[in-house]
Amino acid sequence: MTKTKKKMAFGTIVLQLAILTGILFSIHNFLILPYLKKYSFYWEPWKIYTFHFITVTALIYFLRHRSKIKPDKVLNAFITLSLLKMIAAVLFLSPLFFYKTINPTATVFSFFIPYFLYLFFETSYAVKILNPTK
Repeated sequence: MTKTKKKMAFGTIVLQLAILTGILFSIHNFLILPYLKKYSFYWEPWKIYTFHFITVTALIYFLRHRSKIKPDKVLNAFITLSLLKMIAAVLFLSPLFFYKTINPTATVFSFFIPYFLYLFFETSYAVKILNPTK
């Protein structure tokens, strides 16, 4: 596979991720939030989805980079990067737990439901790297 095709493949993955982000953000912002007006959220939805988009894009970029250098170490890289992403998620949510005037339940749910959907996306991509079609 040429270098240009690999770049286009990464661009395709980022485009798929952007479409997923747009769909999830639209569902969250226009269908779910109007019914949850009684709750106050610490983070606005666009900040949550920006966080998810950036972390998943970075994870996929580093997985692709690792697969070019040491293809046999992709699984280790995926596990390490997933742990770093979990730490980043805890750091992202940490102000919420110290701010006592807001009930954190709604914000935590609005963060972790997309978190697991993005985790499914990145895991399916990691499986494609680990089991390439011949």
